[in-house]
Amino acid sequence: MHPATRFIIAICFVFAALKTGVPLNFVIVLLGLLYAFSVKSRSGFNPSSIFARMLVFALVVLFLIHGVDFHTHAISQKGLRTAGNAGVRFASVFAATLWLVKRTTKEELYALMLSLKLPMVATLLIFRAIWFLPHVSKRVRDVLLAHQLRGVKSSNVFRRSLALAPALYAIFASMLLEICDSSVTLLSKGIWIHGPKSSFLVLRWSYKDWMAVGAAGLMIVMLLFKGCYFARS
Repeated sequence: MHPATRFIIAICFVFAALKTGVPLNFVIVLLGLLYAFSVKSRSGFNPSSIFARMLVFALVVLFLIHGVDFHTHAISQKGLRTAGNAGVRFASVFAATLWLVKRTTKEELYALMLSLKLPMVATLLIFRAIWFLPHVSKRVRDVLLAHQLRGVKSSNVFRRSLALAPALYAIFASMLLEICDSSVTLLSKGIWIHGPKSSFLVLRWSYKDWMAVGAAGLMIVMLLFKGCYFARS
């Protein structure tokens, strides 16, 4: 499937979650989250645990901001509804983003950015930002494992933080050195030279893409018509 089709499907999913009312939007988001967390990753990196922690943290913050009245030390019903609506919106974006990350490979994303004629500076920045986070996470796990083999205690978050703190400078410095080395490699391969490149993934549209785009467009039109119709009535 073309990566642009996946982006359109993700936008359609978020749009459906925003335009439908309670409880249908909750069911849509819940099914989307279950599918996004259970689907197999094609990108070589499974960010499900990271996204789960981020989603739980966002929902807890929304509950504390809107659901709890700190003046009366009580739970506000109106605030809970506000937190629930905002939580559904956040969760829909989280589900769509997680699905895109797991189903889009780095080669497909790079080929899509080249086909969109984005400036090479923006393409390299986006590509390197996506590359940076999983590699830092892997380097942190390697450092913690090395500390455990040396007998350093890391049974809880506080001890792991103490063990990791002296190595943070070396971790980020090594990652920046790798980025500089890869930049020199790209320059030597003529990345700034205009014209077709010698080797990269070529993206092509198939009938599955057109069917998915047509179905997504039809759903968006129906939801817009439904919202306009009920607004007039």
